[in-house]
Amino acid sequence: MKMYLDSGYVNMEGLITNQYPFVFVTGGRGTGKTYGALESVLKLQTEGQLNRFMFLRRTQKEADKISSGEQMPFKALMDDKPDLNITVKNIKDGFYCFKKDDDLIGYLGALSTFRNLRGVEFPDVNIITYDEFIPEDGSYTIKNEFNAFNHMYETINRNRELKGKPPVKFIGLSNSYKLSNKIFLGLNILPSLENILIKGGGSYYSKERGLQVTILKDSPISTAKQNTALYRLNGDNDFTHMALGNEFRDFDMDLVRPSDLKQYTLLTTITGIAIYRHKSKNEYYCCSFDKPAEFSSSERDLEKFRLKYWYLSNRYIDGELFFENLLTKYTFLAYNKIR
Repeated sequence: MKMYLDSGYVNMEGLITNQYPFVFVTGGRGTGKTYGALESVLKLQTEGQLNRFMFLRRTQKEADKISSGEQMPFKALMDDKPDLNITVKNIKDGFYCFKKDDDLIGYLGALSTFRNLRGVEFPDVNIITYDEFIPEDGSYTIKNEFNAFNHMYETINRNRELKGKPPVKFIGLSNSYKLSNKIFLGLNILPSLENILIKGGGSYYSKERGLQVTILKDSPISTAKQNTALYRLNGDNDFTHMALGNEFRDFDMDLVRPSDLKQYTLLTTITGIAIYRHKSKNEYYCCSFDKPAEFSSSERDLEKFRLKYWYLSNRYIDGELFFENLLTKYTFLAYNKIR
């Protein structure tokens, strides 16, 4: 599949119509992810290839905010296509509906609303577009967010596959705020994405899981924007790297390296990770661990761990604690409440 159209924007129709039920796309700002997804959905509806869609944001507050005015998802499309008339109407339980002229074409909702939703069905929906699935720092936290994601999909998809129907297509779109987001962590794909990011971007595919994750690279639009006013102002900083380079702010390979465990002795284990101490140096190593651990990931056990091994945070700060991969690093930092 050609990743970019002749216009330079990402080929969202190609991603929406590919073989994978679940597709996640992260890219620089303004690369055409949301615009292209909505444009493609309308085109596929016109061609009779899909019925209705669900447009999701993370929280009800976000969904309410984009239900009207300048932030309405179809606003940019309608500005470019004067004959296109799409309105948003409030229905119930926190949901809205999109109407093209007088025809119902889709729904607007929030992941947080689905978390406690029961007895509601959307049998007419066959594509979900989840916009901004990676939150910015300081955004509202959704309790058990990955479970909420699974519950949302189960609610919409139901048992249609058992009736011989195709699964609902899911498209997740976001800027590259945080690699260690709840969705990627829940899917347990960080080691695979780490390898892709080391190469500068690309796609991870799993036919068995029906999953594609694309980290856009070499975007023609991002390249063209490098000499615009905002990015000349910012220069070579974190915002530019995220917005144009599609670089995750927490993609930091510092202290990540392979080590020979024969040179270490086991110090302790916590759910998912083991920590070793070097036999001859004041040095520590953290790697993955899939057996019953000394400490669980409950807050009570983690508090015990932090009290007993308080000095490990200092070893990390001093550059004397190394990690097998990014996942073990993220896990250690989370357990020790290090940002």
